[in-house]
Amino acid sequence: MYDSYYVINCDDKEITRKLFAVLFSYSDSFSLLYYKRVENEKFKNTVKDIQKQLQKYKIGSKKVLEWPLTKQLNDHKPICQLVTYKSSMETFSILENVGCLWDWDYPYYPSDIAFYKNGFAWFESCAHERMNTLYVRKEDGYPLISDMESIGIELEPEGKVSQERLFFNEQAILPMSKDENQSEPIVNIEKIENQITINANMEGLRNIAREIAVLMSDEAGASTQIATSNDNCMKLQIKKTE
Repeated sequence: MYDSYYVINCDDKEITRKLFAVLFSYSDSFSLLYYKRVENEKFKNTVKDIQKQLQKYKIGSKKVLEWPLTKQLNDHKPICQLVTYKSSMETFSILENVGCLWDWDYPYYPSDIAFYKNGFAWFESCAHERMNTLYVRKEDGYPLISDMESIGIELEPEGKVSQERLFFNEQAILPMSKDENQSEPIVNIEKIENQITINANMEGLRNIAREIAVLMSDEAGASTQIATSNDNCMKLQIKKTE
């Protein structure tokens, strides 16, 4: 069973950034809905820019009539393309500054962002209806509600639900390569004055996901820089501005 919650204050840009920091840290993948009223409609430049930046992280795409929190009615025929991407600190950096959760809506941005673990949407949203649901379990691999609340995310309990209630997206399951399966976590943290540098491979990054989410989001005025090296390690810098 999952405990479900509504994120109350996601109309705030900074709270949405903190929420995304947590979601990206704990998710395998995420999806965006690209919506057109008619086939020949042109996307806004803001949508095209997001599309272009995320292209190399795409792991699946399909036309749909149903997606997390939404089922399309048959009274008209819009074009709805659900595109799934790999969750990483690079993709977080692309999306983090767009605005609040409700800004992710047609026509200026892709719609209805959702996040997945093992193919199941553990966070889903419908921007134009101002709806969202967070599903968590009291086990490893999910953030603690107390940790989320400690960085200002307000949550309203909505009860328990079974896994069958969660939206399943088969394209959201990441294939694990042999090398990834055998990799050991690598984490190196350095702190010099007001700057923290974390070097980690992907396995190490997952092991410290909660700490990264808090470090990235707990302080106003903190800036981040993300880079990837040739050995598939990730470098995250968090610097507090004076």
